[in-house]
Amino acid sequence: MVMALALLLTLGGPAPFTLVNGTDAPLAGLAAQPVGGEGRGRPLGVQRLSPGARVNLPALGGETCAFAIEAEGGGGRLRWNDVNLCDVKIVTLRQRGATLWVDYD
Repeated sequence: MVMALALLLTLGGPAPFTLVNGTDAPLAGLAAQPVGGEGRGRPLGVQRLSPGARVNLPALGGETCAFAIEAEGGGGRLRWNDVNLCDVKIVTLRQRGATLWVDYD
């Protein structure tokens, strides 16, 4: 019983995922933080992500699924809120004008 509970807890958090730049601008300074966290997010180790490029990232750890992803792009700081990083394989960051959203696969 204890072993089954431990397995469920480890399966409940974020998993490794592929991040895709679905915007028309290069993204730099990518960082993520759990929703409700304070300050700057944890750097994702990606210097620059060109439009259409993708990068494989490890699980971010913790038990929370909702993250904010931030990046420099298009002349300013962009922030995608409430990004689900559990049970997804591909997360595509999108932008049209001032509207930001995420597509999942």
